[in-house]
Amino acid sequence: MRSWFSRVLHWTVMAYKAGIRPLIETHGLPFSRCKHIPSCSDYAIEVIKNEPPARAFWLATKRICKCTPWSVGGVDLPPEAK
Repeated sequence: MRSWFSRVLHWTVMAYKAGIRPLIETHGLPFSRCKHIPSCSDYAIEVIKNEPPARAFWLATKRICKCTPWSVGGVDLPPEAK
């Protein structure tokens, strides 16, 4: 069973994917498309499933911080589960 913190992280990302991301994409805001594969939210879901909660939070936060106008983007897969 996943911890309560993992569930909170998971549902936070799912709420973002269902509610906020569509609004950003439909209004065509600058930098509204993810440059990375998988997207930051999909990356976060994967690390939440496969890593302890604190590490998942750290990896997802680190990935989101890579999303800047100056980043090149590309394929950035989650680390292998420990």
